[in-house]
Amino acid sequence: SSPTKPVNGSTSDTSEIIDQSINQSLTNSIQENQTNVFEEVPEPIMPERDIKDDYKNLFVDFTPHNRNIMAKHDFVPNTRNKQLQQIDDWLKSDSEGRVMVVIGAGGVGKTCLASKVCQQYSSQLAGSHFFCYNSPNVFHNRLRDVLISLAYQFCDVFPNYVSLLPRIEKLQDLIKKEDLPELYNALLFYPFTNESFEHPGDKNMLIVIDALDECDP
Repeated sequence: SSPTKPVNGSTSDTSEIIDQSINQSLTNSIQENQTNVFEEVPEPIMPERDIKDDYKNLFVDFTPHNRNIMAKHDFVPNTRNKQLQQIDDWLKSDSEGRVMVVIGAGGVGKTCLASKVCQQYSSQLAGSHFFCYNSPNVFHNRLRDVLISLAYQFCDVFPNYVSLLPRIEKLQDLIKKEDLPELYNALLFYPFTNESFEHPGDKNMLIVIDALDECDP
């Protein structure tokens, strides 16, 4: 019997149609896969910039210099127990004044006492500065630089301190002009008296300043 004739075309026509159909299917599949590949690749997530670092770069860190001074003033164990107890009682009290002044002649051990307090109450230490008339750093005793050094330390102690500071541009201007009253207000007074200021814990915090009489104008 005669072979069955293909419907609507010859055998070669049918093969061409099948080939075209397969090619189109492959093309569609490749396009779909390419689309899926691009859709599945997430965009890179850029790390959020820490604004605290921007402020700290504006300030100055005298911590290494302070540590060197403290290291030269060893505290003799079991001495000045009375003074240490007075400081401890004052630090735990909420009713006494916020400032304690230690007065004494040169060489009686005020810096040794200040160094010991920084070590003993390190968890409550918000900042410290040890003035030194013969410091190798010419800026170490300048009040402007002491203020911004304390601010540097506050950035790592108080949770929202940075958010309560003026814009960086404004601070740069105050530092450049050496407007000390405004700089003090911007770095200490306004942040600490702000209603939204966050305390790092349930204990009083401590700022230790030693040899204030050696501060340069």
